[in-house]
Amino acid sequence: MLVTACQTNTEPVATPEVIADIRAQATSLGDSGLLASAVRQRVLQSTSGATVVTLGEATHGTREFFLYKNQAIQILTESGTRIVAFEAPWAATRAVNAYVQGEAVPEAVAMTALQYNVWRTEEVRDLLRALRAANATRSPSARVQFVGVDPQDYGFTTGDGTMAQLDTLLRRTNLLLANQVKQYYAAAGAIADTATRAGRFTSAQATRFTTLLREASTAVAAAAPQLAASLGESDAAWAVRSAEVLRLFGDQAVKSGAGDEAGAFTLRDSVMADNLLWWTRRTGTTQRAVFWGHNGHTGVQDADGVRTAGWFLRRTLGNALVSVGFSFGGGQYNANVPNDPQTAPPAPSSTVDGALASALTTPAWFDLRTVTGSLATWFTQAKGTRWLGAGGDSSPTRYLPYALSPMFDALIFVPNVTASRKLP
Repeated sequence: MLVTACQTNTEPVATPEVIADIRAQATSLGDSGLLASAVRQRVLQSTSGATVVTLGEATHGTREFFLYKNQAIQILTESGTRIVAFEAPWAATRAVNAYVQGEAVPEAVAMTALQYNVWRTEEVRDLLRALRAANATRSPSARVQFVGVDPQDYGFTTGDGTMAQLDTLLRRTNLLLANQVKQYYAAAGAIADTATRAGRFTSAQATRFTTLLREASTAVAAAAPQLAASLGESDAAWAVRSAEVLRLFGDQAVKSGAGDEAGAFTLRDSVMADNLLWWTRRTGTTQRAVFWGHNGHTGVQDADGVRTAGWFLRRTLGNALVSVGFSFGGGQYNANVPNDPQTAPPAPSSTVDGALASALTTPAWFDLRTVTGSLATWFTQAKGTRWLGAGGDSSPTRYLPYALSPMFDALIFVPNVTASRKLP
């Protein structure tokens, strides 16, 4: 996530009246969290009518955020949601979903297929186990699917990456097409390797690279009827979409290599939104979906010069999208760096997080669309909230100047957090 720092002043951002309203209008999350009967009903009420519910996180390594998201997914899938989408590579879909469907895929293989180390945690593993166990009790048509929607693919050219999986499918039905597409990708990969070593694409390299990926996508799309007849409609559709995702990932890489990070992130987020909607349309009717990602992808407003996946989803779905953000006062978190866990000091009272922490001693849920009085105004005006990514975006004193509403429709706030539990 592209993140820049903002300066916070030293004055408290919440008046005594606002602090009182925070306490009065918060739905406290006790030991049972979202699963307590009264809270569950608030969650269901807040998400009623939603086609897509997005679940954010203020860091990529907070145990409490992950546990509450696991609970939210349990509630939503028990009430009819059939797609769990992750900020994880497109290629992750097939292996992880096969595990979730109860196929003979080792758990370790499913976890590795997620690629991003931030998801190699006990909490995410437990979510996949829970989805697999629940699916075992459901009819095939009622089972929940796991899908990765991120075009980024660290296994781009490896055996479990999108290219390799696409090649395997094509070789089952059309060897000539498979060889043609493989040649396109081999040439594109050679250009990418050269550009990576140099630190950038030359203009000629960028043009050739994107042309090769476009030609591969066009060739696969043209063969769609034949692929459907041989592979079945589902695998054929996945093959066509995969080639297009690879093309778009190439466009993102070129933008990033040219220093256009905001443009690269905006493209990435637009593709995540499109991939998610593609999956909701797969059955011919719109399936309900829940999307797990960072606040910087799930919120519905521009973030740090980037149009988010939530921004694109809002413009397609309107109020059929419900976005849940996460905030915290202080504690520990992982940032996918060697010296994890990181420590976030208590947020100053001049920030949104600090104001909430000064009012609340236990985690709480807010429906930002129904808060009233001074609190409704404050959520639209408050500035300075933690917005931590991974690696270089992980400074615990980094804040962005955003109001939480209308960025999110609901908010989960945790005063004190602990780090996610990494797997070996």
